[in-house]
Amino acid sequence: MKCKIHEFRKQKNWTLKKLSELSGVPFNTVWRMEKGYGTALKNAYKIANVFKTTIYEMWEITASGVAFEVHGKVISVSELRSRRGWALSELAKLSGVSKTTLFLIESGHTPTLQNAVKLATVFGVSVYQIWRF
Repeated sequence: MKCKIHEFRKQKNWTLKKLSELSGVPFNTVWRMEKGYGTALKNAYKIANVFKTTIYEMWEITASGVAFEVHGKVISVSELRSRRGWALSELAKLSGVSKTTLFLIESGHTPTLQNAVKLATVFGVSVYQIWRF
């Protein structure tokens, strides 16, 4: 996933410090995000919101036919998995997300942006339909 934080920030003529203050994301985390390191989904949402865009636009994530709806009902990973009759091991194999990580996500832990995108893609929904902050 290519991150466009630097591009968006320069368009606004903002420093990393200003973006950190506006988003509520720690300076070091913003710096790491801009350099292309992974990030927590919650921080990705905060950064995208400051620029009034989506994580899909900010990280150049291809939607590949994903239904995108920001205001619809949130559906849990556990519910989506149950609807398909998949065991945790099947979802792990299909998504490339480890069973341990899936267990944590289903227990309420927030995934990384990368894992959230993998899961949303496997289910054919948008990340916004699974997680809200």
